[in-house]
This record gives sequence, C-alpha cells and structure tokens, in this order.
Amino acid sequence: MSEKRTSQRVECSSNCQLSLNGNIYRGIIENLSTSGALLKVAAKKLFELPQGSQCSLIISDDPLFIPGVFSGNIVHNCSSRIGIKFQF
Repeated sequence: MSEKRTSQRVECSSNCQLSLNGNIYRGIIENLSTSGALLKVAAKKLFELPQGSQCSLIISDDPLFIPGVFSGNIVHNCSSRIGIKFQF
C-alpha cells in the first residue's frame, strides 16, 4: 500500500468525540498530524460513519470543556478505526 500521508503523525491517547449527522460518537485519538487523525471509535454500527462523510472532531470528552473542534472528512473506516482528513 502506498503512503499518502503528507505530514508526520504523533502517537497519542486522547479522548475525543466525533460529531456526524447530529450524532456524537466517543472515541480515542490514536495518532494525530496537521492533516488528520486516526480514531478508535466506540460505535456499534460503523456503517453509520461512511467514507466521505463530513464530520467534526472534538478533542475532549467533556461537553463543557472543548479545547478544539476540527472539521474534516472520513477517509477510511475499518475495524473500529476511523481516519479523518482535516479541512482548512
């Protein structure tokens, strides 16, 4: 598989929320870069998170404390892991 990443990724383990179509999915950011993120999401129905969907990544699991919200698109969805490419 050819590498499509354009920026270095940093491993992390931060709580997050993924907002898509009015639904919130809790997860953990596994790695992060300036262009995107890889999340492990606790969604029972991953088909609800289809590739190409616009979403928002909230870097916090506390709805009263939201240090960052990033818009993006889901670029892959495989085995509870979701890849997001940020939109700037």
